Amino acid sequence: GYKNERLQNVWIDVNLKVNFGPNPDSSPIIYEGFSPKIGTHETTVKLHGKGLSGGKVYVSGHWIPPFEIAQSTVSITFPRFILPGKYKIAVLYNNKWLTVDDHFELTF
Repeated sequence: GYKNERLQNVWIDVNLKVNFGPNPDSSPIIYEGFSPKIGTHETTVKLHGKGLSGGKVYVSGHWIPPFEIAQSTVSITFPRFILPGKYKIAVLYNNKWLTVDDHFELTF
C-alpha cells in the first residue's frame, strides 16, 4: 500500500501468480500442420493448431521467431541463410518435439 495526500493508508490487493515455463494449468499445444507447402523466402508460412504461441518453431535446427501470432496460428518466413530444398517445420514445447508429415519446399 501507500499513503495518500491526506496521509491515509491506501491498501492495494495484490494477488500474483508467477509461472516460469509452460503453464501447468493449460492444455498442451496441438500442431496440426502448415500452409502453403511451397514458397520462397518471402512466403508467409502459417502454422495451424492450438496454443502454438507457447512453443518455439524450428526449421533445419534453427529457431525461427514468428512475426505474427494469432489464436490458432503463428506465421514465419524462412531466413535467407536457409538454402532452397525440402524442410520439416517442427515446434518445440516443454522439451517435446511436435512435427507433421508434410515438408515445406523452399524455392528461389
